[in-house]
Amino acid sequence: MTKTAKKELIFGEGLLQPVLCGKKHITIRKYRPEAHNIMNGERFLGVFKDGFNLELIATADRILKTFNELTDDEAVEDGFFGAIEAFDGMKAYYPDLEGTDTIAVIRFNRASCLVRRNKYYRDK
Repeated sequence: MTKTAKKELIFGEGLLQPVLCGKKHITIRKYRPEAHNIMNGERFLGVFKDGFNLELIATADRILKTFNELTDDEAVEDGFFGAIEAFDGMKAYYPDLEGTDTIAVIRFNRASCLVRRNKYYRDK
């Protein structure tokens, strides 16, 4: 991690491969200002539950909206079948999630190809 990557976003298991392959460029989060105010060009650390960290860079300013305003296209881009499935899937992480809650849509690319083991790493 470089000194410029100060914020960290945790990604669930199975998401490192799509990011490394360039298939995943978006994440949808229940908005927390201290974690999700990520702006275009800002570097941040992707902490993947696959056991590795990867430095990422925002390709646009984060977009804030309510979950009810999430489009099917945005949800599909994040790997869901649509906004309804995205809501249901995110309820597993955020049990108190409501349609009127603010979410952050964060777009990114890899900032490097260097991956480092993290606390989730397990010898297989």
